[in-house]
Amino acid sequence: MSKCVICGSELNLVKDYTLLKSVTSDCKPYNNISEMGVCSNCGHVQKFVTPKYMEEVNEIYRNYEVFKLSSGVEQIIFSGSQQSSRSTMIADWIKQNLSLSSQSSILDYGCGDGSALCSFTEVFPETKLYGYDIFEIDRPKTQSLANFKEMIVGPELETHLKFDLITVIHCLEHVEKPKEVLKSIHQRLSVGGHVFIEVPNLFVADYDILVADHVSHFDPAIIRKLLETCGFEIVDLTVELVTKEISVLARKVNNFQNLDFRDYKRVELNRKRVEFMIKKNLTTVAVAKDMLNIYSNVGIFGSSNSAMWLWGELQKATRLFVDEDVNKHQKNSNFEIIGPEDVPNNFIIMVPLVDDIAALVVKKYANRKCQFVQV
Repeated sequence: MSKCVICGSELNLVKDYTLLKSVTSDCKPYNNISEMGVCSNCGHVQKFVTPKYMEEVNEIYRNYEVFKLSSGVEQIIFSGSQQSSRSTMIADWIKQNLSLSSQSSILDYGCGDGSALCSFTEVFPETKLYGYDIFEIDRPKTQSLANFKEMIVGPELETHLKFDLITVIHCLEHVEKPKEVLKSIHQRLSVGGHVFIEVPNLFVADYDILVADHVSHFDPAIIRKLLETCGFEIVDLTVELVTKEISVLARKVNNFQNLDFRDYKRVELNRKRVEFMIKKNLTTVAVAKDMLNIYSNVGIFGSSNSAMWLWGELQKATRLFVDEDVNKHQKNSNFEIIGPEDVPNNFIIMVPLVDDIAALVVKKYANRKCQFVQV
């Protein structure tokens, strides 16, 4: 039986989770590979971390393709009135909250193909940039960055260097031992150095529990307490920077607080939240299958995790995707991705997004001869 990756307590099994299929974080339909649990002590939501689960996750990473649908271009985030890459939004926000000089150094932990480093070099052109990842892959993006210094690769972050800022962007939710990762980062920061973390927000990201290789599903209270336990002082924590995500900037301090993670109210709150999401996603599948049975011309809005998850649930029965990001427009042997303005008449486009965003999409394209429907 798996234990909580935050406090080590027993997990309460969440029913009906295994009725849903999954999707990988690089947007590929996937079979469900784990059960879901809520910690009986702190309320943390996570997958059951078993040897079989971790073996499956490692297989996902061995076949990982970063931003494949956009030909290597980082996904555009539509957050309120802003349209930008996630890492550009983050870099601009960090600059507003943290002063970095030409002597400062930044390490992107779990840097993938180096997309975030490209944004950092534009916002912080005089700083020294470093990357860390567990896999050695081709990273042509970093070769053209004038202030990029070194790529560190290995199962753990091993270096004699100290950094003024370490960014952990959509990485902490993937790791089996988040406490150990944060303690390692603490050791690699200079005195008074900072860490920036961004993870999906359990209370907003309805589809994140379906991502097969996301071990943890954080809420703001858990991420705050986790950082304070690992020797950090919160500078700012916001859920407004990027839609559906928690963004937090924290300063290294020498005070490792021995905090009690026990919170039975959160246990109940998070249990209800997860059960609601499972029920909602099962309803989405049922509605989408009914539409396929009734109508012949059906497509899916988006091409990221929620869209590809639904495609898998529907046994890949539809071949049309609609995406506002022009970098993703393409046609291959499995499907076609087109812009909203190119949808043929009389098509029904299912919108599997969180409720408020889906409602905006439906309203935005209400006057088309095709129909956009929230599912």
